[in-house]
Parts: sequence; structure tokens; C-alpha cells
Amino acid sequence: MLRRTLSALSLAVAAPLALVAGTSAPAAAAPCSAPLTTAIADLTVAAEVRTGYSRDLLPHWVDADVDIDHMVPLAEAWDSGARSWTTATRRAYANDLGDYRTLVSVTDNVNQADSAEKSAVQSLAATCTSSTISVTLAS
Repeated sequence: MLRRTLSALSLAVAAPLALVAGTSAPAAAAPCSAPLTTAIADLTVAAEVRTGYSRDLLPHWVDADVDIDHMVPLAEAWDSGARSWTTATRRAYANDLGDYRTLVSVTDNVNQADSAEKSAVQSLAATCTSSTISVTLAS
């Protein structure tokens, strides 16, 4: 049990770090039928660059009681290549309603306590789901 938990936690930490860097635009959402281990192995790993990041460069909406959190946080997307996208592409990513895997609704107090590097999803089960989605979106 501890081994499985540690493996899941390792994946939860490693998956967001493995996002593809330097892409010019987010890929269109496509079903991923490969096993998660294959999807992870197929990811291109590159150094992230946070230089120039500002959440304001990824326009998104705000609601008074509910926030929309990104399964792949905006700062992580920036580090992994969103800095080279056009404003229109960043807006499309930040508001991606076409793929149920990209956004999650959370109460505003949870999201506002959240850091730029970490999504608001906290439970181990949700972290495993979040990691799987992060890898799938980066594939």
C-alpha cells in the first residue's frame, strides 16, 4: 500500500514537470488510448522557463463564488511553452471548454489558497486523476 501511494505521489509530482516545452500552440484534444505508462514514456522532457510569466498573460474569467482551476496550472503551462503562444492561443487554453479534462470548478477560497505550481485538487485519488489528465493533455 505504501509503495503504491509513493508511486502515485511520485507520478503526481513528476507528471506536471514533464509537459512539453516550446510548443507553439496547444494540441487539439484527442482521445488517448495508450496505457498511462506508455503516455509518460512518450513525453518529451525539457527544461521549463518561468521568465516573463504573469497570470494576466493567460486571460480567463472570474466568478464571485466559484473559480475555474486548470488541471495543468497556468504557470505550469507558461513554463512549458505557453510563453511562446499568441494571446488568442493563451485565451483559448485558459478557457478550454471543449475538453472536460482541462478545467475543474472549485470554491474560490480553495483556488485562492492555491499556489501557481499546484492545482487546487488535493486528495490522493484526485491527484492521480489530475496526473493522468496532465500527461494525457501533454501527449
